[in-house]
Amino acid sequence: MFPNRRVNFSAGGNSRGFTLVEVIVIVVVTAFMGLLLVSLMGTQLTKSAAPLLTARDAARAESTMEAITAYYTQCVNNSTSGALDAVAARYPANATLSVARNASFNSVDALVVTVNEGGATLTTVFTQARNSSSDATSKF
Repeated sequence: MFPNRRVNFSAGGNSRGFTLVEVIVIVVVTAFMGLLLVSLMGTQLTKSAAPLLTARDAARAESTMEAITAYYTQCVNNSTSGALDAVAARYPANATLSVARNASFNSVDALVVTVNEGGATLTTVFTQARNSSSDATSKF
């Protein structure tokens, strides 16, 4: 009654596309690789700004210390006394700057200046370099 026929569901005799199992395997493998990428790169991305912040803090601390050193040099060269007092008066101690007068620093009148910016800390010691006008001027 019915002739012996084969039904061909493919368009050109070839099957095209992916099976459901292949698609599921590709999705699972892609998700696993994405998970690996996020876990390995996550800390690198969140901590990538740390070197930049450290360099910024160091630059700010150095800039502040250079300004203080320039003012000290100007005061010491213009006057044989009072340079330490002038620096201490112009730069009062605050959260970023610590200025301490230390009269017993190796038996020399000294001013210890510490600059804190973020994670960077710079410290220097200023002394009364010139005691008379015949002393050579300081050059920095």
